[in-house]
Amino acid sequence: DRERLWQLSYGAVSPAFSLVPPGMAGHLDESDEILAGQRFDPDAARRLLGSTPYTDPAAWPPVTLSAREGMDAPERILVEDIVGQLAGNLGMPLTLREVPGQEWETVLDRGDFQLLWLRWDFPYPDPSAAYAILFASERRQIQGLGWADPNFDALIRLGDRETDRLRRLAIYRQCERILQEQGIYVPVGYPAAAFLVKPWVRAIPRNRQGDPVGPNRLFSRFKWYVRLGERQGG
Repeated sequence: DRERLWQLSYGAVSPAFSLVPPGMAGHLDESDEILAGQRFDPDAARRLLGSTPYTDPAAWPPVTLSAREGMDAPERILVEDIVGQLAGNLGMPLTLREVPGQEWETVLDRGDFQLLWLRWDFPYPDPSAAYAILFASERRQIQGLGWADPNFDALIRLGDRETDRLRRLAIYRQCERILQEQGIYVPVGYPAAAFLVKPWVRAIPRNRQGDPVGPNRLFSRFKWYVRLGERQGG
């Protein structure tokens, strides 16, 4: 229930239904038919479980969600609520495992996890910064995921070569389709930025949606686009 998570975070995390966030090329609207399986419908989920051995909660084996140690309070609230939602809605006996920071990369590389809680900061604003880096066979992250798909890899290679913007975005849409149909990951939320702007700041950078953009590693020239007016008083 992403809406519940949004409320618990006081709007700090907006509901996510696909990998690429709003404001970045390749983002898919939640109404896209590819994302139908991400809609919150516990009744439908329980009906699907009816054809498996896990209709009875007692039949579930122990399931562990691995997360990196050191979560801040807002993130912990979200993770613990997700654990509770899966137990309450599906009867899944989920246990949270917090992995020490010095062991985290080893856990990812060896695949020493059942379910994985992962925060991903795009190293550059492009769909390939998630689809290729996280899920291609030659991925640099989560090498222990234990998943590969030749069709997905072919799309990644095609996306790397394609120069037409619309054709390239269509390629990454197919990447998302494969991930969704095979249930490789569950998008949870996009962090929502909040800004306090002094009254003498006349202009700040904004994205195509008109939302303010703050300084970060993707936008090292932030100060070039800030315009200040005369400061009144002390």
